[in-house]
Amino acid sequence: TYGMFLLYGKFSAWAGWYAGSALKQTSNGSINTGSWVHLAFSREQLTGNHGNFRTYLNGSKDAGPTNRNEKPATGALLYMGKAITDANYYLNGALDDLRIYHRTLSDAEVKALHDLGQ
Repeated sequence: TYGMFLLYGKFSAWAGWYAGSALKQTSNGSINTGSWVHLAFSREQLTGNHGNFRTYLNGSKDAGPTNRNEKPATGALLYMGKAITDANYYLNGALDDLRIYHRTLSDAEVKALHDLGQ
């Protein structure tokens, strides 16, 4: 199971949910919930099961790369704006222009996507 949501005021992305553990990446910066925010999450495949996780806030890299020695499973559910584990963490807002890519975007490509809305 995969999820992207706000957790205690920060952007959190979980890739996979295995018996209580997940591949988690949480932003360093807090989210201003009173305005539009551009959020991005990436996982860059490395050798074997290793992968680098990154979060982006408003076009700038915020956290990562964080290397994890686990590979997410395929064919899982994707939760947007709701935590995987608890019904108490729902997005109180709207999602716009959701995109999912089959490759890892560069920092410059994430910045360009942010700038499209400016």
